[in-house]
Amino acid sequence: MAKIESLRLVKRKDYWDIELDGWRFEQCVVDYAFGLRISNQVETIQIRLNREFSMTRDNARYDFNPVTHPEQLGPALSLLHLPVQKIRVWKNGYLLIVFPTARLEIQSDQDFEAWELSGPKGMLIVSLPGDEVAIWQ
Repeated sequence: MAKIESLRLVKRKDYWDIELDGWRFEQCVVDYAFGLRISNQVETIQIRLNREFSMTRDNARYDFNPVTHPEQLGPALSLLHLPVQKIRVWKNGYLLIVFPTARLEIQSDQDFEAWELSGPKGMLIVSLPGDEVAIWQ
């Protein structure tokens, strides 16, 4: 059985890193957001991208809007079941999710919570309206 290892935020000057060894993108949910469920078979991270975001893969860039054009999210599904290497949370609300051959990026929003991340043991990180991030752990 896998050992439970709660996530640790590593604080840097302008961002926090969540290093993920053995974690995979296991499920996506599409409603008025694009949701990612990332798991290591024992613990889970849920991420909701609530506004426009982009994906870069194989030197191609894709821009998505889950609110107004969910039917165009197809290319993002190509990341399903891939390992997730790192999540980087910038202090200004920018979020980066790194896969071996791709990356998802979302900017903060001046009026809404652009994204949210929930993890083990009550961890919650939210991109607040404006250029701020709130972290509860």
